[in-house]
Amino acid sequence: MPTITTRLTFWYVGIFGLIIAGVAVAMVATFDRQRRESIDVDLAAYADLLVSGMGGESANIEDVFDELTEAQKKPRAGFKAHRFVVASKDSVVFETNILADTDSLVALLQKRIPSDTASAFTTVVLNELEYRIFAKRVPRKRGSFQLIVITSLDRLYESLHELRSLLLMIVPLSILAAGLGGWFMARRALLP
Repeated sequence: MPTITTRLTFWYVGIFGLIIAGVAVAMVATFDRQRRESIDVDLAAYADLLVSGMGGESANIEDVFDELTEAQKKPRAGFKAHRFVVASKDSVVFETNILADTDSLVALLQKRIPSDTASAFTTVVLNELEYRIFAKRVPRKRGSFQLIVITSLDRLYESLHELRSLLLMIVPLSILAAGLGGWFMARRALLP
């Protein structure tokens, strides 16, 4: 039968372990939520930046694409990972360097985001890669077009993996340290 010191130490380590594990799970969930919200804000800001950088009222989708390409060339360090797609009502799509399988992405976008949507966020998986997408309807004097801004979620998942790895090292070490400290304090407190 374990001594009272051992039983107290096990109780202390168990309760401390549950608390620290709960805090670690909450940290990962909060980090994930905040990063996703930050990505959404960045995508919307990039779309607004592109639209504000456009010049006149272009007559056709090719001219719109050219204006957006020029707006994209301006140095904006925070938006280097973002790409855009432009779609007109007749589903003609022009793309910048998004990924190798652009046709599959365009087909998926047309299913997920209706062309009459004012603005929307969505996440799509294509070829086992996850992308966050913001679509915005941009009205023009002669019709409108849909601007779709895309970014990969690879960096988010890399950051989450690093955070989990760090917590998987810190949590067991802190539980071990707490257990040793608890055993020492319980042993000293129970001395006659």
